[in-house]
Amino acid sequence: MSEHIPSAEEGGDAVSRFVCMLRDVRRMSVNFIQADDRIERSAPESGEHLEAVLDGLTMQAPIYRWSKMAGHYVLYPRAAVWDAQISGVQITNVPRLDAGTQFVARVRTMVPELADLSEPPMIGDSRSPVYQQTVSLPHNGSILQHLVALIGPYPQIIFTIERTIFGDRSLHFGQVQE
Repeated sequence: MSEHIPSAEEGGDAVSRFVCMLRDVRRMSVNFIQADDRIERSAPESGEHLEAVLDGLTMQAPIYRWSKMAGHYVLYPRAAVWDAQISGVQITNVPRLDAGTQFVARVRTMVPELADLSEPPMIGDSRSPVYQQTVSLPHNGSILQHLVALIGPYPQIIFTIERTIFGDRSLHFGQVQE
């Protein structure tokens, strides 16, 4: 099951709820970075193909864009911070949870706009492949490229970055059931 995306009452917005539906009901692996601005308009009608669904969503919520990178779909804000380049990342053959923790520590020191990014929590079984599969990150690349590298070649593994109730951003990992 994918990780919990909060309802509107818990802090999620219409886009968060729509991504949750794509993951939990439609079984579509969509990685998601929540924008700072909340979107409360209704989500687009679901289509047959994920690209069409994401195109419809970004037309209704133009603060978002989507990309397919290394075979993974990512819905993320148009903010330039996600394109920011970082270098000197030395994370090779490390379990995903540890790699995520190391990556977040590096990003917080190099990208001031992401100084509020929290380390990924462990939700569920610590032995889960979600946390234990080994991944390697590129030495240089954009924030988005590194985030995609954190999920590796595994199509059902997903990441989410969203605001917590405390206002900081949290990176967490999950898995979409086939």
